[in-house]
Amino acid sequence: MQFLLKYRTQALLLLALLVSFGVSQASDNIDAYVLQIMLIAGINIILAVSLNLVNGHTGQFSLGHAGFMGVALTWRLPFRWRWGPL
Repeated sequence: MQFLLKYRTQALLLLALLVSFGVSQASDNIDAYVLQIMLIAGINIILAVSLNLVNGHTGQFSLGHAGFMGVALTWRLPFRWRWGPL
């Protein structure tokens, strides 16, 4: 138990990597809609954690996250309109 408390962050990272590897291996058996929702949720989790790191721990206010999301949306929409969901 002491080992897990000492290396909690590394253990959680390893668990997240194992779960993501399992999902990628099972992606052929997962419905396309559910896989898309899982992908969007994963991206939003990454954005939320990075925003928490910048705003919460360092105390800095940054509009970089909003800028990156806006650029991604601007780049993605024409492709989606032309070829549909990727």
